[in-house]
Order: sequence, then C-alpha cells, then structure tokens
Amino acid sequence: MTTSEFRRRLLRMLAVLPLCAVLLAGLALSCRQASTNEESTRGEGASTRPFTPPANAYLLAQEGEGFVEEIDGQIVVHLKGTYAEMGRQHGKMCAEKVKECLEWFLYDTAVPKGLTVEKLLEVYAQAEPHIPQSFKDELKATAEAAGISVQDYIAANMIPEKWHCTGSAAWGKATADGKLYHHRSLDYDINIGKRKRAQENAALIVYEPTGETPYVVVGWVGFLGCVTGMNAKGIGIGEMGSSSEDESYAGLPMTFMLREILAKATTLDEGMKLFRELPRTCGFNFILSDGKIPEAVAVEVTHSKIAFFRQDDPAENLPPHTPMKCAVRRCNHFISPDLAATQRKIYDPIVSEQGSWLGYKMITDYFTEHYGALDGQMMIGLCRQYPPTHSCLHQAVLCPTDLRMWVANAADPKDVIYAGAQNQRFYEYNLGDLVRTKADMLKPRPKDLPMPASSATARKQTGKCTSRELRLDDVKDAKLLELLKPYNTPVEEFEWKMKCIREGEDYTVWEVSFPSPMKSGCEENDTVWARYFWPNRQEKMPATVLLHHLEDDTQLEEFIAASMAGGGIPALMVFLPYYGKRAPKDRAQKIEMVSQDMDATVAAFRQGVCDVRRAGDWLARRAEIDPNRIAVTGVSLGGLCAALVAGVDRNFWRCVPIIAGGDISGIIYSAKLTKDIREALEKQGYTVEKLRAVLEPIEPLTFAGRVGKGSVLMINAKYDEIIPKASTQKLSEKFGGVEVVWYEANHETMLVHIPDIIKKVCAFVGGK
Repeated sequence: MTTSEFRRRLLRMLAVLPLCAVLLAGLALSCRQASTNEESTRGEGASTRPFTPPANAYLLAQEGEGFVEEIDGQIVVHLKGTYAEMGRQHGKMCAEKVKECLEWFLYDTAVPKGLTVEKLLEVYAQAEPHIPQSFKDELKATAEAAGISVQDYIAANMIPEKWHCTGSAAWGKATADGKLYHHRSLDYDINIGKRKRAQENAALIVYEPTGETPYVVVGWVGFLGCVTGMNAKGIGIGEMGSSSEDESYAGLPMTFMLREILAKATTLDEGMKLFRELPRTCGFNFILSDGKIPEAVAVEVTHSKIAFFRQDDPAENLPPHTPMKCAVRRCNHFISPDLAATQRKIYDPIVSEQGSWLGYKMITDYFTEHYGALDGQMMIGLCRQYPPTHSCLHQAVLCPTDLRMWVANAADPKDVIYAGAQNQRFYEYNLGDLVRTKADMLKPRPKDLPMPASSATARKQTGKCTSRELRLDDVKDAKLLELLKPYNTPVEEFEWKMKCIREGEDYTVWEVSFPSPMKSGCEENDTVWARYFWPNRQEKMPATVLLHHLEDDTQLEEFIAASMAGGGIPALMVFLPYYGKRAPKDRAQKIEMVSQDMDATVAAFRQGVCDVRRAGDWLARRAEIDPNRIAVTGVSLGGLCAALVAGVDRNFWRCVPIIAGGDISGIIYSAKLTKDIREALEKQGYTVEKLRAVLEPIEPLTFAGRVGKGSVLMINAKYDEIIPKASTQKLSEKFGGVEVVWYEANHETMLVHIPDIIKKVCAFVGGK
C-alpha cells in the first residue's frame, strides 16, 4: 500500500542508483563470473607487436589527418592536429551527426526543460575566461565546418554543467592479474532526442592533439566534452555528479576539464595536480586511475574545495564508509565531512543519501566477495547486474595498464524493452591499436554490407496449458467456503505467448501473456502481462511469482527478479490489474486497482488473485520448474496480494510478503499517506468497521489460517509509516505466529536493505 508521494521518493532513490552500476553489483547471488561472449577486436601489447586493422574495420570518411572508422558496426572518430584542425575534421566528416547532436541535446531536451540557448550562453559567459583558447577554437571550427550556429553549438556543450553515475577501480591484490581495472556507468536518460536518440550517434572519439598525449573519449559524435576516457599514458578517468551548494559556473566546465587532464597528465600525481589547479565549477566525484603504477584515487570536488582519497585511506574510515586495500569507489555523495557539509544536513548517507549509499555498499560488497579475482570480464559482470530497466546511456570498463577498454552503449527504447547499456553487448578495443590505425590501412565499407543486428531478439514461443484446481478439501467453515468461491475459476486449458526481450549470459527475460480467467470489461486489462526472468538452466528449479508495489513503475521488482534469476531462481513478475499494458488505452477512462470505489477495488483484487493463480499454473507446466516449489512474493501492495494469494490457493508452497501486513481497512484509516482515500470514504458514509466488512472478501487476514506452518517469511520495516506494526503483527498471528524479520527502516528506507532482503528471499524460496 503506497501513494504517489512514496512513488516519487522511491523513483528519486532509484534514479540515484545511477551511482550504481551497482545496485547490482554483488547481487547476482550465484556469483558466477560474467562472460562477454564477444571476440576481442583489439589485442593487448599494441606497441610491440605487428599490427593490422581487423577484417571488420572500414573507412567511412576522411578529412586531412582525421578519419571515421567503423569497427563491427561501431563508430570511431579519429581526430589529429591542432584543436582547430580537429574541430574542422569533426564538423566536416560528421556534419549530419553533429547537427543531430545539436537537435537531440539542445532543441529536443534542454530547451523544453527551460534551459534556453540564452540561459546556457549565460553559463558560457561565466566559464569563458577559464576555458583554454584551444577548446574555443575547436568549438568554433566544428560548428562552422558542420554548417550550424556557433552560439547554439556552444550552448549545447554547456548542458552538462546544468545537469548534474558510479565508478570504481581495483588493482594489485584485488585483481586476478594485478592490473588496474576501472569501471564507470553513465546514467543519463536513454530517451534524449525525438527524431533520433543520443545513443544512435554513440562513438569513440580518438584525439591526437599536436604536442599532447593521445586519448580516447567514450561519447557521441558532435559532443566535444568528456565524461569517460583514457589516455595513451595509462591514465583513466570517469565522473559522477555529486550536488553541492558550493558551485559556480566561473570555472572550466567539467567535460573540458577531463579532456585537459587526459591531454596533459602522464602520471597519477600530474592528474591530481591538474585537479587542484584547474578552476572548478560544480560538485562532482571522480575516479582517476594510472595503470602504470598501478593505483587510483577517488576525487571529490566543489567549486572551492577538493579532497583526494587513496586506497585504504584512514580518511574514508567514517562510518558507515570503509576504506579498502587496492581499491577505490564512489557514487553520488561526498565522504569528506568538509565537502559533505555543502551537500547535506545529515552526514550519515543511510539517512540522507540512501540511493547513493546503496551504490557504494554494493560495490564494496562486490569487491569484497570477488577480491583477488577482479578483471575486465568480472567488472563487466558488475555492470551487467545493473537493474535491467534502469536508464543507462553507456558503460565502460577500462584497463589503463594495457590500454584495453570494453564499451557498451544503450539501444533505442522504441525498439528494445531493456534498452540500457547494461543489457547490451560490450565491444573491446585497445587504445594503442586505435592510435596506430591510419586511414590508408582501411578499406571502404561495402555498400551492400548489412548493419549488425539489433540487440533486440524476435524469438517467440506459443503454447497451451491447463490450470490447476483450487484446493478446498480442508475448508470446513461454510462462510469461508463462500468467500473462496469467487476465486475458484474453472479448470481449463488456456493459451500463452512469450517473446524474448533480453538475452544475457546469466539470465534471459521473456515477455509473457495469457488471458485473465476473470473478465473486467476492459479489453486491455483482460490480458495478463508478465516478465519471466529465467536463469538459463534446464534442471528443475524452485520459482516465484513476483508482485509489484502500487504505482506504475516496476524497476525495483525487476531488479529483484533479475537478482533472483542471477542466483538460479526463476521469477515471473506479473503486472497486476490496470498496470503496464493492462491500463486502458483511453486515458480518459482512468481505472485503478485501488480506488475510492470499494466495489471496483474488490473486483480488481479478485481478478489479480485469479491472475496470479494462473501465473502459478503456467510456471507449474514448465519443464525447468519444480511444480511443487512455486512461491509467491510481493512488495508493499504486491506483498498484500501475495499474502492474500497464499491464503486462497494452497498450490503455492511458500509466501514472502515484503513491507506488507493485514487489515487493509486499518491501514487506510491509520496511515497519513492514505488521508485522501480515507476522507473520500468517510464522505460516502464509511467507518472503519463498515470498510472491514466490505473488504473481507479480499482481506489477507480472512484466509491466512489456510497457509501451512513454516511456509511464510515476513519481512517488514520497524518504523513503517504506511504499514503499521500492528497490521504486520495481526497478519503474523493469523499465519500461525510467523516470526517477522524486522529492519531498522521505514517504508521508504527499506530500499537500503534490498540486497540483504533478496538474499533472504532466495534462501527461503530456494530452500527445501
């Protein structure tokens, strides 16, 4: 049971998970080392071995010493010379894509959000005295060569200063081979742009500036800044936003500052010196790495303050933070008390920066669990655990020690359900080889050569199965039997369809649909939709049906499902009535599962229970599922439904209600966040007693006595402001005195404990 306010807060926290290539991290409970399943396109030792470009590398364009290369369908832009020459090469060779960059970044995204060209030019005016002339020359040359407005292009390149991800590095004893591995995840929106998405112009930009160190930026054609990069001297860098009140645009914009460091720093100390000396603007965290030593530092900055943290640094031993040997990591909050004071009133990030803290903890747990075994593929595995629905524009793993890098970019969300970079292929490159590549080494791209296939898969399956009978042999009470009758749908054969929407090394996701056994009168709602997270195994496995919280967002539940599948337990996440594709197409016909109309609410709950029963029937008929070990799990509203389902249908062998309870009427009449519903019901003449009578047919307490002993795990928040402790205790008693696992949290802050909760759920559902 929740409200739009809870959803807003939850989404804010989930949006912070960006920090987290992470939320993820240690949660593939199987702890299997991930594999890229991709051939290396560039090998190591580039500077000493004979080199020829790979067979699938083609020349797309050339201008002076610059050229555009395609490797396995991925774009690499090579720029060489003075900054003005590199700008002219960029604009001339990629004119259309530069125009598209301006379109999707400025006109489609920034301006509608209120960041007009005029406002962005005001930012530039403050920054302009601090920007090296070389970058000004490059901006002007790129725009003029592409035939676009110089002022508009300058404005577009200021946007990152107005938009305020996750990063880590490990080396030495922490890694399998002693080399340094540096991961970063860029959690920008994957819906930037209308006609084209930003990721459609994703590219590696290889800069070879005259008299400076060559370097590569993971970015987009037309965007001149850097958020992720590595230079030929083994220096790697990645940024993470970290808001602060100590900010000013009178400094060198962050994206140009990173390019300046990559061009000039040849050692870790030089990079740190540049961070100190270059005029800074806003609050950010960085991971700066040097593969030669190897070592990395975490850098925290505001406009006027800076702090460096080395491996095993006592300065990081500020609870709840902990230093690590041969590793550093950062998300979106400051650890330095001096800088933290410019960001938050309460230092403890468990209270004040929950999403960021979760990311920090996840990386810590992942590194601890895999300490001594970390390498490029293991770091890719960390990225792969990122919540599948989360918005992530690109991810990269750098190995500055030998100049290798692995890069994944988001797909188009119009075509792919799981479009984030964490779900896409990682391509391997070697910066040494990229620098050694010359235009005359490459052959033109054949006109009839097809582009690589999309990450989206069209694999589909259809079939039929028969529903299971509702077990009522134990019911002696006539009233209870009467209350169960509406859930006793006919035993019948039904058709199902499924389409593969994500193929991964550890698990595959299928979109599943079948007809609801109950009809609501709303055509869209009468088809049940679900997402099946399958662990890529064929042996008989226990499984769970997973139910989501109130409000139309399932990121949290899909993260839980992905984590369970990674641990070897299939999870079928079912959309409850009127959610997802089940919502009426006519938005004027607003229907909700929980509303002020109690008759409609009862009908929606009954349909939801029957849909979940059928979902269990579908799982029970699958070859990889043990039909006698199918559980039902739910969060918040989904937890209430799970408890109700378990009481109604004894075919489910175990039940895990998370932050849920019994006595729906008591919840409505006690929680502050249900005030609007309560007031509307009172106007209709309802009292709490009258409401209990009306909701008895869908009340978990009504049926909880049918649940077998030892088959329930209750997980709750000790200070829950939505599900009162009394509500939880009532359900526990009705379940036969089930012991409750209590967390020191409220309804919202339970998110911090999700990793531990998932482990408990997996152990319980997967137990004997």
